[in-house]
Amino acid sequence: MVRAISDPDANGALQVAQRELEDSKQLNPGVRETTTTVFTPDVNGPLTAAVKIELRETRSSDGTIEFKKSTLLSDGAGGWQLSEVREGTSKQEDGQMRSKDERVLRPDSNGNLAVVERTVSKQTEAGPAEKRDTVETYSTNVPGQAGDDSLQLVQRETTVQQNTAAGGHITTRQIEQANPGDPSEALRGTEETINIVQPSGSGTTDEKRTILTPDSDGRLGEVWVDVGKTGNPSVVQVGTRTPAKPQ
Repeated sequence: MVRAISDPDANGALQVAQRELEDSKQLNPGVRETTTTVFTPDVNGPLTAAVKIELRETRSSDGTIEFKKSTLLSDGAGGWQLSEVREGTSKQEDGQMRSKDERVLRPDSNGNLAVVERTVSKQTEAGPAEKRDTVETYSTNVPGQAGDDSLQLVQRETTVQQNTAAGGHITTRQIEQANPGDPSEALRGTEETINIVQPSGSGTTDEKRTILTPDSDGRLGEVWVDVGKTGNPSVVQVGTRTPAKPQ
């Protein structure tokens, strides 16, 4: 598969700014390898291979997928240097991703791969009317703390979607992060977004989006409200009022 991205030049004529060449092979019923090469213009203008992405996926009969994605950068002399590896497992049920555990590895100062980040994602359902997604991020880069190469929990993002009896839904997204002043403390809330979508008359849909952030005492307060109406529930045109000051 070949994909191309074109941008206009100084005269307005389109020229290819990037080309992607994808080669995918099914090694056996459960294993697929895909290599994507990205070509970009060099200093002289012609497109040359700049990035190569190698992905290997192994699927089990129970819905578990093991994956390894390696990103390599051109060294400018015809060779490739490993920049990053993402590997882990994901679990699917009924075609939906239920959990994912991914590690990010990058070369250290000695050129050896070392784990720098890990994300753990989980999806649960509390009956047919509520779905919860949680993503926890662990990193060696901890705000306010010198790195010691050990992974620590630095962020948790929780999204809860609830269906309403009137046919709408309420989505609450909360972000918790480590305290740079004291990384040993438990995560604290840094932002919360509440999005309410409800059907109204004549086939239109009303939406209200509220954003809350912490004040100087760490208490979440309303700082922004968006309201809108649309005839297409998936596309809400928003009108904004003046942000409210935290109390």
